[in-house]
Amino acid sequence: MMGAGKSSVGKSLLEVFPSYKFVDIDSQIELDSNMPISEIFKKMGESEFRIMETKMCLSVSKTTNQIVSTGGGIILNPENVKCMKSSGIIFWLYADNETLMSRIKDELHRPLINTSKNSEEVLETITSIMDKRFNLYRDAADMIVNTSQLSVEECRNVIINEYERLKQCLN
Repeated sequence: MMGAGKSSVGKSLLEVFPSYKFVDIDSQIELDSNMPISEIFKKMGESEFRIMETKMCLSVSKTTNQIVSTGGGIILNPENVKCMKSSGIIFWLYADNETLMSRIKDELHRPLINTSKNSEEVLETITSIMDKRFNLYRDAADMIVNTSQLSVEECRNVIINEYERLKQCLN
């Protein structure tokens, strides 16, 4: 979900895994289309963006040794979830709605909230989105990390510990 810390924590993980590459699917879509996501939504619509997102997910999944940050809506397409599950461990960075609101309320470039005018409207939008996506996130995740009260570094450390634990379980 937007504001949970995916990009910040993903980049921070590179300090521990320096041989890995960080890939932000939304940033890569912006780069490839030469447009910010908000403009893609405006000019082409959300459905076209979701098609681009699926293509990028499939492309990214062909590479190893990377930390991938996805957009919050990637789980809306079961094909994306299948693709992600087949290519790595999925960590859902969860934050409660109020935390998400406080982190993103001033970020007008976010297409799903940019019509909201005040904190209350932003919170209503986030709550509505989370209500629709919560079960999808939960079902897709191999591990859930609540980032609401964690710093980027604390979240990174939780992920590293859980990643090591999961690796041991799989061996």
